[in-house]
Formats: sequence, C-alpha cells, structure tokens
Amino acid sequence: ASFASCFGLLKNSFVAFMALSIFLIVGAEVAINTNIANILIAKFGITLDQAVIGISMFFAGETISRLLGAFILNWIKPRLFLLLITLLSLAGVLGVFLAPTNTIAFASILVIGLGVGNMFPIIFSLALEKMPERANEISGLLIMAVSGGAVIPLVMGFVSTTFGPLVSVSVVGACMLYILWVSLYVRKN
Repeated sequence: ASFASCFGLLKNSFVAFMALSIFLIVGAEVAINTNIANILIAKFGITLDQAVIGISMFFAGETISRLLGAFILNWIKPRLFLLLITLLSLAGVLGVFLAPTNTIAFASILVIGLGVGNMFPIIFSLALEKMPERANEISGLLIMAVSGGAVIPLVMGFVSTTFGPLVSVSVVGACMLYILWVSLYVRKN
C-alpha cells in the first residue's frame, strides 16, 4: 500500500469519521491529563498537591474502565457500548462544570475516565471491521490520528488562557459531543 492509497481512504466518510474520532479522543485524554489540575486550582482554590488527585482519579477511571470493558463487551455490542460510555463521559464533563466542591469534581473526573477508557479500542475495531481488506492502511491512518494528543491540549490551553481554565473544559466536551455523534452514526452504518 502506498502513502497516497492510505490517505485516499479518507474519502470514505466512515474511515474519515473514525480517524477524526481517534484524533479527538486521544487529544481529549491528553488535554484532561495536562490541564485538570489547573482547572481544579482555578475553580476551587485548592493547592497543587490536592489538585493532582484529579489526574489520579482520571487514570483510575480509565484503568477500571478498561478492565470492566473486557467483561462488559461480552454482553453488550460495541456500537451500543460506545454510545453508553460517551454519554457517561459527557456526564462527567458536565459534572466538572457544575461541581460545587472539589470532591464532586474528583468524582466527575473519575466518571470521565470510566467513559473514555474504552473509546480508543472500540473506535479502532469498528473502523477495521468496516473494511477488513484494508486493515493495514486503516490502522496506519488511525495511528497517525493519535497526533490529536499534541493538538487538542494546545487548543485547550488557548481557550484556558483566553477565557479561563473552567471554560477550557468545553474543549473536552466538544470532543465528546463529536464522539457522541459518531456513536449514533455507527449504530446506523
């Protein structure tokens, strides 16, 4: 397969949607990891030592999610599971916005991690399932899409600097809204 033939797959809307999904989910994960402490400090006036608990909560959620996902996917189809975990992540993002205390914010961050933890492998597998004869090229495109981990945190940082740390959570929310749309799209296609 040539470089051109790999990028030519982006003409297929399903493949393009999946590649953008990987770009956004990896970007959202890195953005949460790199910015959540600043958001918690700005919102609740807590110390950095307290705020970094948010990072641990996020990764705890992701770890638990991946472990549970291995079992849950035996009973729930991946397309439905993607929809459910996306809704869970959005609930967590909303929780961070609305949390009256840092304890509730920590719980909301855990919820985001519980939702986000299985998105990458499900999106990846759904993309490969659609065109198994082009699995190598699609895999290459999806792996290139992890570059979102370098782009989305920059966007979140810009929003944080321009409008404030709490507003920057909307960047993660926007990524999750796109994944929600994709989860509805893949249920029909």
